[in-house]
Amino acid sequence: MSTSTKTHLRALRRTSLSWPPAPPSACPESSGVDVFSLELGKYFLDLRIYNDASGPSGRKGEVDWAMAGVRQVLDGSAEDKTKLRFITIISSRTPHPSPILPLSGSESFANPEETESPLDTSTPDDVVIQPLPQDSSHPDSNPTYLESGCMPNPTVIPASDEYVPFEETWEILPLQTSTSSSSSESETTSKVFLLESLTANTEEGGKAYFAQLGRYRLALSDPCDGTGSGNGFHGWIDECDGASSEWVEVKSISQASRKAIEGEGVEEVLERVGEGDMVYWAGREWVVRVKTAV
Repeated sequence: MSTSTKTHLRALRRTSLSWPPAPPSACPESSGVDVFSLELGKYFLDLRIYNDASGPSGRKGEVDWAMAGVRQVLDGSAEDKTKLRFITIISSRTPHPSPILPLSGSESFANPEETESPLDTSTPDDVVIQPLPQDSSHPDSNPTYLESGCMPNPTVIPASDEYVPFEETWEILPLQTSTSSSSSESETTSKVFLLESLTANTEEGGKAYFAQLGRYRLALSDPCDGTGSGNGFHGWIDECDGASSEWVEVKSISQASRKAIEGEGVEEVLERVGEGDMVYWAGREWVVRVKTAV
């Protein structure tokens, strides 16, 4: 099952990661990586970038993990404990489920219920999320929740593919500023959309996703070879500035990432289309997966 694109809209920032029984403070990745995620109905986009020189090549801004895919709510979920499955479509760590890009919306891997070749779920990413109590000393703080599951620990030496328990704490970010400084800002940050590329941009990369969720925009593009090596993987996240209504970069893998998906002119294109429609924009053919408002 999946949540409705009309009701589930969430921007997230990870605040801690731990590998029990170790506490969050003992995890180098928790403090060395900035993690942002957007959830739009049944889809998700996730970008994790090193904020220091602790990455494999010792370069600040290097991608730790970038991925996009489908978010499914599983049976047995309750209001205080939600069981989820994340099915990855593109990832900087693992190969694309299929090296062949879909040719039409009905064949897209982002709609497993609409295709004759369902996504590979042989290694599903199943997790449980639970809301955390509000900090009484900070009543105006953003809501948080705990995510628990199993995955390989990249900090283990020597490297291992063994799945071990992990816990992540996530902060739910406001989709709009509490007080809009201008009508143009309010109009800009009320938009919600998700575009999935159906054709590759051979110069800048293969399959891509571009989303806006209120005051945030996130773009991801897989390298053409689909090997999951992370080489050439593009990604960035922007936030709308409340004073100028301009989009300001929060994080980017590289300057080439901005060129791969620039984001300019998308508003005009989306004015004429709805969910499920095809559009040609930024040198690619896209399908509109989500189009709504905050």
